[in-house]
Amino acid sequence: MSEELLMSVVGAAIVGGAYGIISYAKNKKTDNLFRGFDKKKFFISVAGSAIIGGIATYQGVSTDVIANGFIGPLVYQALRKVYNTLLVD
Repeated sequence: MSEELLMSVVGAAIVGGAYGIISYAKNKKTDNLFRGFDKKKFFISVAGSAIIGGIATYQGVSTDVIANGFIGPLVYQALRKVYNTLLVD
């Protein structure tokens, strides 16, 4: 179970990172792609995806169940609070 959990967390972090970069690049309309890149949103997206992936694997359910339930928003709000408290720019 621990190997499966680790792979789920790593996979979810990779998917979250890819989603964040692709969404950012798709919406960016300037030549300088990374001007205005928000490290906070990217970190929260990657970390949140990893946490939700881990919880889903631990519970034995789909990530959609966790992300769309009450735990998903709770994870992202907690990450925002942690980021603002500990990792202020």
